[in-house]
Amino acid sequence: MTRSALILAAHGSAEVPLVNAHVQALAHSLAREGRFDEVRAAFHQGEPRYCSVLDASSAEDVTVVPLMTSEGHFSQVVLPRELGRNRRYAHVHVRRTAPVGTHPGLVEVVGRRLQRLMRRYGFRIDETSLAIVGHGSSRHAGSRVTTETLAGRLRQRRASAEVLLGLLDEDPPLDTLVDRASAPCVVVIPFLIGSGLHAAHDLPRRLGLNVDPGEMLPYIGRVRGRSVVCDAAVGSDAEIARMVTQLACGRDVVEAETPR
Repeated sequence: MTRSALILAAHGSAEVPLVNAHVQALAHSLAREGRFDEVRAAFHQGEPRYCSVLDASSAEDVTVVPLMTSEGHFSQVVLPRELGRNRRYAHVHVRRTAPVGTHPGLVEVVGRRLQRLMRRYGFRIDETSLAIVGHGSSRHAGSRVTTETLAGRLRQRRASAEVLLGLLDEDPPLDTLVDRASAPCVVVIPFLIGSGLHAAHDLPRRLGLNVDPGEMLPYIGRVRGRSVVCDAAVGSDAEIARMVTQLACGRDVVEAETPR
């Protein structure tokens, strides 16, 4: 009988162990559902790495779900290249789905997060600017597309007075985001998978938020006359597990490889 495996392929972090631990916990949770004979995590930074995860598995039929926000450099270049370095690669049927960040359900996830934060801090819709912050990358044009698409869909839904876009590594720059907002309240939702240094430190610092050591997300503060809230990364949402399952068990596959 053919054994099946689900691999959660994340970027990972060499500096924040909790990022990789969160992915491993997600893998254990999905394993308990029993849809696959094996469920494993693999990382670009961390162990096991993409280049060895297939060799550690005994499955012949493997589905890889990129725990990434976009069809960018890591999902389209790094991941397939490194998977191909496994010794068992030529003897395994590998399928890669679209990255979890492309799942249409993320519009609802972000919308619910926004509503919870507005209720928590007493912000009115007509006084709130929503800012979706993605990574972006000059190495791959597709890196910013999913973030732009998500922001556009939320804009169409009139989720707030306005919906802004900010990117860590591209324009429009994150440093100008608060100044670009027209509303007195700004809710920033990081369209990132892991709550690593980018989400917990780099992003609030570049927004102008002063965060005390040990303070827990979401952060709130005053930045140049506006109330600014910075939420945890979207990838920490409990709904991600359901989206991974839908991608893994559905037909939304971007690549199918047969043994060579």
